[in-house]
Amino acid sequence: MINGLTSTLAGFKNRLVLEVSVGSGRSALPLLANIVPQLVGLDLSQEMLQQAKLKAKSFKKNLVFIQADAEQLPFIRDIFDWTVFMSMMHYFSSTEKILRTFTMSKRLTRV
Repeated sequence: MINGLTSTLAGFKNRLVLEVSVGSGRSALPLLANIVPQLVGLDLSQEMLQQAKLKAKSFKKNLVFIQADAEQLPFIRDIFDWTVFMSMMHYFSSTEKILRTFTMSKRLTRV
């Protein structure tokens, strides 16, 4: 999955990418290492964000972690060039909320 995502986002150097439900950074870190986007990692769990921060110390200038609910994103619409969802859609409470989150960026990748 990560290789496919890396291929899809290959042209996104210095673009703004949101990863919803970033967790421990399992997919965010390979993206940063191979593509170097400006990445915002969002997760509801403070514990998972702490794990991701520990793993990502060398990427500080390209990475920001935010604790927030994916159903109520704290961003303006279309601010991101791409939004990545990795194995997390089952956490949403309704289809409408999934669709609202999908519209936060210009492009969407679901893996």
